[in-house]
Parts: sequence; structure tokens; C-alpha cells
Amino acid sequence: MEREVGKEGKYLYPFWDDDYSLGTIYLKHEPIVHAKNICILKFIVQGSKRVCVQNILSEGNLNRGYGTVAFRALIKLSIYNQFEEIFGKIQSDPPAYNIRLRHFFRKNFCEVSDHNFFLKLTHPNEIFLKIKNQQLLEENRYLTSTIERRETELQQVNLELRELKVKLKEAFERKNKEHISLSKLFHRFSK
Repeated sequence: MEREVGKEGKYLYPFWDDDYSLGTIYLKHEPIVHAKNICILKFIVQGSKRVCVQNILSEGNLNRGYGTVAFRALIKLSIYNQFEEIFGKIQSDPPAYNIRLRHFFRKNFCEVSDHNFFLKLTHPNEIFLKIKNQQLLEENRYLTSTIERRETELQQVNLELRELKVKLKEAFERKNKEHISLSKLFHRFSK
């Protein structure tokens, strides 16, 4: 699986077990199998064509896009292995988190009901196009926010530079007045 750029502009690397019947996708910041996992997605292949998502663990890393990248890796892996559907239950502890899960699966191209989600993989080219568009939108959001942050930083630096120029000019004028006063004093005593 190829690397992806996450929400924060860092590369993310999905890895998975070779045994697809009880599968796990591991998401890492480094392209090394033994690197720390930042997200784990567990799934089971049911029959020969259906993938059931068991859990997505991204403890301490919410709203950073790690679950999305792991789920996209599952979609790609499922399409490459000619599976027909990804599905699962929406259930969390606490139950209030179910709202976030519904949003997560909708955002990742799934049909969602109160307690279930599924994604038919019968049109892989359309799904790959949706994934590519989603990646481009995320990258655009990251670049836009980076540009805005850098512009704000530049404005702050320019403000500080203007303040320093004023202080430098004032200091120069003080020194210049002192020099003129000393020069007049020197001329008075040198006559």
C-alpha cells in the first residue's frame, strides 16, 4: 500500500497482516513494520466476499485523519482482493460517540443507518476516484491552513520589524543629538 499524506501534512504508512480472514491494518508514521502504531483497524472476512469491520482504535489521536487513512487502506485492500462489500456495526462506548462514527463512515463513502454501515465495492473505479478527490481536498485544506498560518506569522514578523525600525530610528536620533551636543561643547572649549 502506498503512503498517504495525513491532515497534518505528515506521511502515513498503512501495513496489514497477510492473513486476510482475521485482518488488521496498522497505520504508522514511518515506513517500518516495527514502528509505533498510531491507528489500528481490525476486520474479519466473512465468506469469500464480505469484510466486516470490528474496530478502529486511534486512542489519543482523534480528529487527525488516522482512522480515515486506515479505512481507505481497507477499501483498497478489499478491492484488490475482489471483495464485494465492507460493513459493520456502529456501536461505541459511550453511546454518544455513535454520532461521530456515523459521520466518519458517511465521510468515507458508506451507506449508514442507525447502527450499521456498508460500502458496496462493485464500482471500484468510482471508489478510487472518490478516494483521490478526498485526498486532494484534505491536502488542499492542509496547504490552505498552512498558508494562512504562515501569512499570519509573516504579518507578525513585519509588525515586529516596523517596531524595531522605529526604536532604531529613535535611538539613532538620540545618539545623533548627543553627538551634536558633544561636538558643540568640544568646539566651545577648543577656541
